[in-house]
Amino acid sequence: EMASLESEIIKLPHNEEYYLHCLYVEALGEIKSKGAVFDIMRFLNDKDMKLQCAAIYALGKIGNIEAVPELIKYLNDNSALVRGSVSIALIELGTKDSVSKKNIDDIKSVLNSALDKEKNRARKALKELGADVK
Repeated sequence: EMASLESEIIKLPHNEEYYLHCLYVEALGEIKSKGAVFDIMRFLNDKDMKLQCAAIYALGKIGNIEAVPELIKYLNDNSALVRGSVSIALIELGTKDSVSKKNIDDIKSVLNSALDKEKNRARKALKELGADVK
């Protein structure tokens, strides 16, 4: 049944409003759709930060290390929220060495502005880095 849900999600139109894309991308992350990694990566450079962060979140949840080189490109993004989300995803992907101490404040920005599920991920990432977690 999961495979049919995944195929239905993948069929969602790619030219719809961004909030549909956010739902699409988050759902693929929640079901850990390894086959959708490259489809999700195309949203990393979207102009909408919410969609960008949804893609980063999904890639971290899916756990496919093929996403790591692409994610690393966003560690220097203009947005602290994007940098923090990328840092969390990279830690979840087992590549915490690619995250520097300067990204700790970025992760804290996710902790201060995110939904509960993302706050939990941020706390876990901070603990992984040995940072203080409030």
